[in-house]
Amino acid sequence: MNRAGILFLGDSISLGYRDIVKYNLRGCCEVLFPREQGKFASDLYRMLYEWKKYVTCDRQIDMVYWNAGLWDVVRIFGDEAQTSVDDYKKYLEKVCLRLRKLFPKAKICFATTTPVVEERYTDEFFRKNSDIEKYNKAAECVLKDKVDFFDDLYSFMQNIEAKNYRDATHFTYDANQKIAAHICGIIRNTFKDEIDAVVQAEQLRVSNINKVIEDVVRNKLPLVTWGAGKIFNEHKNFISSYCNLKALVDKDRRIQGSKIDGIQCIAPGDITSDIFLVVITINNFDAQCQIGDICNKKNISWCTYEEFMDCVWRLYEDEMLKKSNYIPEDCDPDAVEDMKKYIGISILENTCNLDCEYCYLRTNPNRRYEDIGRKNPHNPLFVRKQLSRKALGGSCLIGLTASGETLLADKFVDICIELLKEGHYLHIVTNGTAVAKIEEIINRAGKYAKHIIFKLSFHYIQLKNKGLLEKFVEAVRVIEKSQASYTIEIMPHDELVPFISEVMDFSMKNFGALPHLTIGRNENDKMKLLTNGSFTEYNDTWKVFDSIMFDMRMKLYLTKGRDCNAGPLSFFVDLYSGRIDHCVYYENAGNLYLDGISGSKLDKVGDSCPMESCFNCHVYAPFGILPMEDVPTYYTIRDRKKADGTNWIKDDMRRYLDVKLDGLKNNE
Repeated sequence: MNRAGILFLGDSISLGYRDIVKYNLRGCCEVLFPREQGKFASDLYRMLYEWKKYVTCDRQIDMVYWNAGLWDVVRIFGDEAQTSVDDYKKYLEKVCLRLRKLFPKAKICFATTTPVVEERYTDEFFRKNSDIEKYNKAAECVLKDKVDFFDDLYSFMQNIEAKNYRDATHFTYDANQKIAAHICGIIRNTFKDEIDAVVQAEQLRVSNINKVIEDVVRNKLPLVTWGAGKIFNEHKNFISSYCNLKALVDKDRRIQGSKIDGIQCIAPGDITSDIFLVVITINNFDAQCQIGDICNKKNISWCTYEEFMDCVWRLYEDEMLKKSNYIPEDCDPDAVEDMKKYIGISILENTCNLDCEYCYLRTNPNRRYEDIGRKNPHNPLFVRKQLSRKALGGSCLIGLTASGETLLADKFVDICIELLKEGHYLHIVTNGTAVAKIEEIINRAGKYAKHIIFKLSFHYIQLKNKGLLEKFVEAVRVIEKSQASYTIEIMPHDELVPFISEVMDFSMKNFGALPHLTIGRNENDKMKLLTNGSFTEYNDTWKVFDSIMFDMRMKLYLTKGRDCNAGPLSFFVDLYSGRIDHCVYYENAGNLYLDGISGSKLDKVGDSCPMESCFNCHVYAPFGILPMEDVPTYYTIRDRKKADGTNWIKDDMRRYLDVKLDGLKNNE
């Protein structure tokens, strides 16, 4: 089934929406673009030939959606725009002619330059909307008879509020979603018949694939995997032991004919008719669709590794629960137990209703839009069994956090309740806006609610811009009225500096105390704090919050982990894959679902950590996992006494957190 090929070319505005377009059109169109931006119209013209070679790879392009102008209108030190209107028109015409030559079957769509927030520019470097309007009119004049579509994005975004801009020029994720939806509408209308045919074929495949997978697994019918990369390596042992894996398929001629861990590697043309299923172990929609097309021509069923693992995990876990005759015994919520370990659970969930300047999702160039709203294939009861007190040696503090908003993750509440009934205490990270989910967890937990502490990340600017401050306060009120505890944490960064007094006043009024402060680092430069100032300036600016946590984190900044007890006293689990790591950045130790705790190699990290500094020192040092003198307990750095004399953290949780994992109580 042929999918329309869509090529995006343009400046940094296009970088904001084209990944979202690619995700929204996944499976039904192949969206391509160079990783770099086009900058000036002249640069776009210059690079077209190279992009044709290494971006499209001679794939037929059915539409080119492009823009240029943002760089051309820039004024520096009061000069005129970088490109004159006449030169701009000449280059647009040249680009259009070149596109027609390189992509003769493609429909050409030009998008106008979007508006800017003039008051956010400096005098040295600025853009004017009057210039943008002038250049857009010039573009329309020269291109109106030369392109198939003229998309007036300027008018489409003209009335958008300034809060929807990240800076003077670029849009927030929410605004880019709006642009992407608009562009997807153009593409869907243009290729309606082609897209409908592809979608119908895919819907039919998806409706039948679980039955096919179940038949192949239950009856040990032969299957092959396609792709010899990271995903294959992560799943090969499980697939080869639990299923009838006949071979590995890969296009790389260097490994064809050889064996990888005893698995024969063959070429795509060597797939025979006796194969019942091809499992694609490649994490790329376009590649998956291309391989699917090959399988369709051979009349062989195929699925993605996610579809396969989602189904197989369910079959495997049901089988393991049945074989073990597992009957959980709920612990006494009033029993007094000491913490044995700290366990971090990472949840693959990129959905978030905020778009913070410092967010790791935003700064991560490898963010996968495919992980948004992803289903969790694991049985909460099986998760509980694998993390039982017996397996762990007693009650543990389990920290649950996602890449996006934790409470939006699939089956999250069910997993929390099972872990609480097992006797564990939960540290749940949330941005405090999903109040209904917080209420659901507390209500379903009942008496176990006193074993929960919510770490409320107070993203003040985003909450204010989105009108969610009162929602955050509501979340605090809900927790205060329950047996659960909470702590409020804010990320200090330069953008927040003008709001410091405002944040302090709001916090005292609504939380009875100031929030604690963490520290953040630039994900692209992991040693650098989120500030353009010096270490001393950063410290002096934020010490007004009198946060013990901030003081500790600044003290431990760039501290190398020594004699680290991660492994025996702490480890991290990827909830989806089951991968167990000693800590956030240390080597793999096993798999929770396949090896269990006892089968994992959780030896002590000691002095062998390869990281220049400990990223998890704010947890490890207070709990004694990273032995250090004069470091307060986790309770101390998380609690605040309110103006009315009460505390954020209630007695049962205080007792549990106010320890070092060597068993010594804090006597301070």
